[in-house]
Amino acid sequence: MPKWIAIRASAVLALAASLVALCFSVAMATALLFSPMRYSGPLPPNLVKAFGAVMAAFLAGAGIWGIAVGVGVFRRRNWARVSMVVFGGLLAFFGGTGALAMLLVPFPMNPDLNQRIVSIARASMVAFYLLMALVGAWWLIVFNRQSGKRYFAEGGAATESARPLSIGVIGWYLMVAAVGTALCGVFRIPTILFGFVVAGWTTLAVCTVLTAIQLYLGAGLLQLDESARVWTIVYLSAMGANGLATVAAPGYPARMRAFAGEFQKFFHMDMPLLPNAWLLGTASVAYVAILIWFLVRRRAAFAGRG
Repeated sequence: MPKWIAIRASAVLALAASLVALCFSVAMATALLFSPMRYSGPLPPNLVKAFGAVMAAFLAGAGIWGIAVGVGVFRRRNWARVSMVVFGGLLAFFGGTGALAMLLVPFPMNPDLNQRIVSIARASMVAFYLLMALVGAWWLIVFNRQSGKRYFAEGGAATESARPLSIGVIGWYLMVAAVGTALCGVFRIPTILFGFVVAGWTTLAVCTVLTAIQLYLGAGLLQLDESARVWTIVYLSAMGANGLATVAAPGYPARMRAFAGEFQKFFHMDMPLLPNAWLLGTASVAYVAILIWFLVRRRAAFAGRG
């Protein structure tokens, strides 16, 4: 069998799965927006909506990235091959551990349930996880063997994008983050911005602006726009400053009491205990510092493209 058949078949499978994930994310977001939710379980409706928004953003990001990778495989881009190896490793790990958990973890015993149906359900879930693991192992083999590497080198070496992998990751991160920010605005989830508690319709206004900024910067980085690189450094610096301002600005106890009040009004439950405030602030600064380091280190890729 020619080596490109397995590679392109993998790309088709990745595209199909990504389209399904994207459709699920749209359906989930639509249901959260337009379906009424009553307080009928252990979790309040707003908490369910917030969790659903995060899941919808995750699925949308995975779907968009998967589609980009599938197209990249057809165009024989090496970054797409690396992405398929990463996807394969994740599928193999989560599929294998999921199947093992289904086999070893006992289901809750309910005498009202037909045990034959329970056994069929368990077997179906084990089969699903094993299929995930097999697909992941297949991708690891196909995209790691020498023939696969030569396939991408022969067709993609001359046309490989000049965009470094780290810049592509940051660009797509901003694009996916924009989806999450937009959902936070739509559901008006409270947050803290430079020491001020933001809630209600103000959250929608702030998140709309941040979503537009993230989309502009992410798209600019993917196109190796020098001005986008510079403004991304400015934006990330502001986000790091926001993390520090949250804990360092005067009135921290009163600010957190106000935020806890907004949290309780939105989620209808007490705010969970957070880690040490200075730890959160330092972690946010360290996180953006790593991203800025890549943007500075890879600035040569933007030369002459501003």
